Amino acid sequence: MGSFPAEVMSALEYCERDTKRSIIQHITSVSTLTAGKSNRNFLISTSMQDYVLRVNSAESSFICDRRNEIECWQIAEQRGLAPKLFWVSEDHNFYLSEYVHQPTDKRYRLKDIQKLLKDLSTLPLPTKIISCEQQWQIYQQQVESIAAQLPQVNDSYLRNENKQWHKLKTKLDALQPNIKNWVHSLECLNVKPQFCHRDLNPDNILIKDGQLICIDFEYACQSHSLYELASLIANHNLNESDENSLISAYLDSHPELSLLNRKEFDAALQLFGVFCDYWLALMTGHRLIENYPSSNTKLKFHNFL
Repeated sequence: MGSFPAEVMSALEYCERDTKRSIIQHITSVSTLTAGKSNRNFLISTSMQDYVLRVNSAESSFICDRRNEIECWQIAEQRGLAPKLFWVSEDHNFYLSEYVHQPTDKRYRLKDIQKLLKDLSTLPLPTKIISCEQQWQIYQQQVESIAAQLPQVNDSYLRNENKQWHKLKTKLDALQPNIKNWVHSLECLNVKPQFCHRDLNPDNILIKDGQLICIDFEYACQSHSLYELASLIANHNLNESDENSLISAYLDSHPELSLLNRKEFDAALQLFGVFCDYWLALMTGHRLIENYPSSNTKLKFHNFL
């Protein structure tokens, strides 16, 4: 067992203690999964079944509510829309879940995406609710907090990263009037919040038993129905025809929306892009603070893109 990462083996020892599940003696290989921009994921292959061990990063834990994430994951799992979650460490730093094998050429049809959106929208509501306005205010306050903590440094590498971070903050500051208008456009719809994954990128959508399911519920909560659609459209490189078909089908089938709400959807799409910039500012800013005064850990903005 000495050839396997010590961090992985230590986590699995705690998992076995908590769950009475025998894993370590059946391990055949441990490999790093490529998906995941902030957390680390390990494929644990055993003679019995395969697992994913996720190691949560300090940066993502800084901006994510882990208890809410687990609640949302379990809600989706109960409806067959998420992999089985076997274990969560007491400190929420490690998760052990089912590994869902994917086809080499993973493709899904437009109607499968439509079904996934509908299935997610009808899930029971989690405890946590975050409106688009609340998310904006939370992100803005966190960015301001980071800005106040970033010291001036002489190290040339970190000085350059600091400069890039403040350039991103300046961009966000300039967008405040636009963000206010986009948020207002969505809030005026006065639709009921629904279960929202809020990060429906291709890496977070898997195929299991012929249907689409989701992973990574870090940003899931009760939120705006149009923001959910925006998170999917922004993350998929659909052609214009498929994109318009998906948007129209979603608006037309949703009980509180209609084809007349295309303008509000466009506002949600703009907000999603801005919130991605906020996420980048928070992740890189937190790591910049952690790395001062040392520049041994090389931080590059593109690592989070």
